[in-house]
Order: sequence, then structure tokens, then C-alpha cells
Amino acid sequence: MSSGLRVDRELLWRKLFAFDHQPPTGTQDTTDHLCGVIQIAVSNGRHEPLRQMLLQRLGYWLRSDVVPPFWSFFDALPTEIQRIRGARRGRRRVAMLCAQQLTLALQFAEDAFAHCVQIASLFDDHVQLKNGQRTMLQELRTSFRCLMFEDTRAVERFEELLLIFFSMSFQKFRGKEKSQTFDSRPIRQTLLQLEWLHVAEPALLRVLHSQIKKVVKSTCGEVYDELFLTEVEQWACSELLPWLEEIMQTKDEASTRKWREILSRHVLQEFGSLRIKQLFEIIKEFPDSVPALEDLRQCLERTQQHGELLQEFRGALQSRLLQPGANTSAILDIYVSTIKGVLLEALSGPVKEVNIYGSRELFVNEYRMMLADKLLQNLQFDTDRDVQTLELLKLRFGEDSLQQCEIMVRDIEDSRRLNVNVQSTAEKPEANATLAAEASSGRETESQLGHSGTPSTRVDATIVSQQFWPPFQGEDFTLHPKMSKDIDAFKDAYHVLRNPRSLEWNPSLGSVQLSIELQGEEREFNVSPLQATIVLYFEEKDRWSVEELAAKLEISDDLLLKHVSLWVNHGLVSFASGRKDLVASVSFQDTRCDDDSIVEEVETAVSSDAQAEEDLKVLETYIVGMLSNFGSLTIQRIHNMLSTFARSGAQPYTKTISGLSVVLGKLVNKGKLELVGGQYQLAR
Repeated sequence: MSSGLRVDRELLWRKLFAFDHQPPTGTQDTTDHLCGVIQIAVSNGRHEPLRQMLLQRLGYWLRSDVVPPFWSFFDALPTEIQRIRGARRGRRRVAMLCAQQLTLALQFAEDAFAHCVQIASLFDDHVQLKNGQRTMLQELRTSFRCLMFEDTRAVERFEELLLIFFSMSFQKFRGKEKSQTFDSRPIRQTLLQLEWLHVAEPALLRVLHSQIKKVVKSTCGEVYDELFLTEVEQWACSELLPWLEEIMQTKDEASTRKWREILSRHVLQEFGSLRIKQLFEIIKEFPDSVPALEDLRQCLERTQQHGELLQEFRGALQSRLLQPGANTSAILDIYVSTIKGVLLEALSGPVKEVNIYGSRELFVNEYRMMLADKLLQNLQFDTDRDVQTLELLKLRFGEDSLQQCEIMVRDIEDSRRLNVNVQSTAEKPEANATLAAEASSGRETESQLGHSGTPSTRVDATIVSQQFWPPFQGEDFTLHPKMSKDIDAFKDAYHVLRNPRSLEWNPSLGSVQLSIELQGEEREFNVSPLQATIVLYFEEKDRWSVEELAAKLEISDDLLLKHVSLWVNHGLVSFASGRKDLVASVSFQDTRCDDDSIVEEVETAVSSDAQAEEDLKVLETYIVGMLSNFGSLTIQRIHNMLSTFARSGAQPYTKTISGLSVVLGKLVNKGKLELVGGQYQLAR
């Protein structure tokens, strides 16, 4: 067995600087001399080339001098484990041996990384980092972890050793392991120090699953007339959660909540799987088995194991009931009990559906779409009622579900203050008209919706954090130069206030307020930016061909005719030459209908179809990444991993297994995935 390996400090420094001789002074060792060289380079601002060279050479050193010795600690373990496993107290001796080698290997890794920390501190403590730049220690930590765990087979062996270690650690925590020589703290502390706990999580989860499976089976057994689910959940929180908190050193509420959810999910799935396997016996014992059915119902509501239940129960009927030797009365009894349950579920379904909303996910998504459209139409930036409504909904659905809506409302409030600042820094000429335009940006982390117009207009804008808003919809076109000039002035003022941020204008959204005067008569109009652009071009000349004006706006002829119909109805524009030309009117006398009768079809600013497509793309990225790493996975495994790793961010994963099945079906139809033997894999 490997033991006593230490990192040669002098050799490391000689490798980093390719030294073959001692430094000239006899009072300094090589390390101190080279540390002084680095400090001189840093103080003179010549550190970056040296930093890059050391990062590269440290990577070579880690790969050649640290990774192989680390894994050599475990080379002889399989043979030793095989030798002592059958001996007296073999299980305990195996655990002690694994703990011993893990301790030695991790101490060696920690010793090696300590040298990386020392070198990184010479730069990180004295160099001012640019915005967003990672420290040298962060880069070394990432490189060390990647090099150490790039071999999949070695990682699997490491996980097996951690599995044995964590199993013994749990027994010691519960007081069932009396050995005083087994101490999990050194390994635990070293994993924390190296930030390798996430590498240990798969082994930790396997221990949790094993313990939960054991307790569920021993607690429930074949007793169907009692409720056990709550008891098992309480056991997990009282026994497993404290041990997890000790292992993971979780001190914040978020980490505790995360592990509590993981425990709950494992308990529900294992409990549900056991009761599903016992469903045939449960039905035989009905109605005495109602408590077991109630436990199973609660599990199915939260785990969506309906497919597993259907498959298992169908197999049980085939193997245990539909046999030549089965008693006819027993067959009928089972079918009657089954039909009663199915009828009850079918008849109660419509009653259960009568409520104020469907699923939480459906309600929150629909509210988010409605709120986005309402906020984009809110030209006064008044959010008091929206804030009040949002606070009430947060009490019902929780803050996490409505985090995106909260950010959207905050964007509107911030925009109100921003407009005051922008207007105070810009010139304020006398305005004959006020134009409001709305737009969105995706270049930075923000987007904007604004009000704009002629050179003498006031421009207001709504700045939104695009990644938290639903996708916007609208037609692309080119604004009139007069409108573009004022919008550019607003963008420049914004850039001055929020440097280095800038805005990208989407001209298709919003409203424009125009004042038009013909022969002494003045009328006010509130139109879209595209309609405002169309009418502004008639200031240049009175007659345009449809083809020519559409080319100016860079839109299709059909889209131009659709939007010019407003001005035709108001009598400001008329058709000529068989609808091939547009001619400006000289008065309002030719209005074809009253203002009250002109009702345009109002389109929403956000698109639910685009939102669904965007959600699909996000899920596709996660799923493709998983299958690239694991090869093939069942839908249950994909659901579990998404629930664990994709629960946060702008678009958290909240789907059920049935909802995920629809998504996977779409990806299969697109040719992105294949379904082979009940497992999904990337299409070949």
C-alpha cells in the first residue's frame, strides 16, 4: 500500500523555472529566491507573461507528478479488499482500509495543492484584477480538479471507495459503529478544503438511497392497514439530514433546504416503488388496505410514477391472476376492486379540476405573460397595483416561482427614475409632438422600450432585463430618420449615465403620440411606431408607390398595406393607380369612418409560442449535455437530474414526468434524440 508520499518542494520550483543550479547566495534556498523573482516582476507590472507561464507549467506538473501518485494509493486496494472481505469482521476492516488510503491520498493532494496556493498568492494578493477576471487560485483549482478526475474509470473507483467510507460514517454517526479508530473528520475536512464535495455527491446519494430503501422496507413490510409515509419522512429528516449537514458542513438555509428536498424525493420514490410492487396484495386486502393506498396516492402526486405503476400492475395481473389455475371468484374480486378504484378516479377528476387555476407552473407562466404585456403598455410607469398583486400571489405560490415577475416590475420602477435622469442631462427644445416608442435589447443584460419621435420630441424608455422577460414579438423595419435621430440621442444619454452599458432599440413595439395639422385643423393620434414612420415619409413628398415606400421601410408590400390602412381610414392617405400608389390628402374631409369605429386588432408585445420555444431550447441544452456525459438515460433519471441541477436561474425546471415526456418526444421527432430500450440517447 502507498504511504508517506510527499511533494518535493525544491524540485517543483526547479521545474517551474527550469533551474539546474543553486542560487548565487548561500543564505537563500531556491524557493525563497524564486519567490523574490516573482515579487519583483509583480511590483514592476510585468507579471502577466510570468503568470501564464506558471499556470501552464503547474498544469504539466500536476498531470505528471501529482495525479499518478494520487491514484497509486488505490492500486492495491481491490486485491486487499478481496483478501480480507471473507475474514472475521471483514466489512469493518474493508472500511478502515478504504478510509486509511483515502486519508493518505487526500493529504497528498492537499499538500500538492498547498504549493499552488502559495504560488497563486504571490499574484492574487498584489495584482488588481480586471472586471470579471478569475484569480490565479481559481484557475489552478479548476485545472487541478479537471486533471484529477478526467479518467472516468478512476472516478468510478474513487466513488466506490467513498461509498464504503460514507456508509461506515453513517453507522458511526448513528452510534452503531463503536470503533474509536474510525474518524471521518480528516477526509471530510480535506474534501471541503479542496472543494471536491460535489465529486463525492454521487456516492453520498447512493448511501442515502440505500439507507432509505432499507428503512422503507423494514418499516412498511407487508402491513397495509397503517399510514407509514409521514413516519419515514420524519425519520429521514431526523436521522439522515443531521448527518448530511455534518458531512457537507452546510450552514445556510438554502443548502439545508436543497438536501431536505433531495431526501424527500428519494423517500417518496422508494416508498412509491415499494407500494407499487405490493399493489396486487393491497387490492386483495381492500378495503382494509385504504391507508396503504392513501400513502401511494400521496407519492404519485409528487413523483409522477404512474407509468411504473401501470407497467408493474399489468405484469402482476398477467403473472399472478390470469393463469389457468387461478380461482374464478378471486379473479372477479380483484377486477371489481380495481374497477371501483378506476371509476372513483375517473368520476372525481372533473370535480377536482374545478378550481381557480390549473397547475402552479401553468398559472405562473400565464400570469408572467399577462404581466409583461401590461407593463409594456404602461406608459406612466405606475406599478403600485402590480406590486400589491404580486405580493399576494407570492403568499400563495412562493417567492421563487414569481422571481421573474418581481424583476420585471422592478425594471419598470428603475426605468421611471432613469428617464428623469436622462431628460435632465439632455436638451429640452419646444416640442410640437410627443412620440412614444417601445423596444427591447439583447446585447447587454438589459433591453429597452421607449417613446420617441421628431427632432423636437421627448423620448422616454423602459429598461428591462431581457433574460427575465418573455420573448418579444413584432415586425422588423427601418425607422424614419427623424425618429432615429431622437432615439440615438436618448441612447447616447443612457450610455453616459450607465457606461459601459448601451441600448439596442426594437422599433416594432410600443405606441407613438402624433399631432397632425391639415388646413388649420389639428388632430391627435396614438399609433404604432411603424404607422408613425409611414406617415412621416409623406412630409418628404405627397405620392409614394407601395413598392418604393415598402423598400424604404424594408418591409413587405403586404405588411405596408396592413398598417397604412389606419391612415386610409382617417382620410390622411388614399390609394391611386389601383392600390399601387399612396397619395397624401390635403385635409381631414375624406375620413372614411368615425374615430370611435376605427378599432385595430391589438397584438400583444410578448409571444407565448416564442416563450415555449425558448423553454424547449433551454431544456434541450441540459438534456443534450447529460446524454453527452452519460450516453443514455431513462426519463426518470433525466427528470431527477433536471430537478436537482436546473431548479434555479431565469427558467427553472418545474415540469412533471408527463410534461418532460412531451419535451423528449419533440426532440425525438426533430431527430435530436433516439429512444432505445426505454432509454434516451443522442441521435447517431
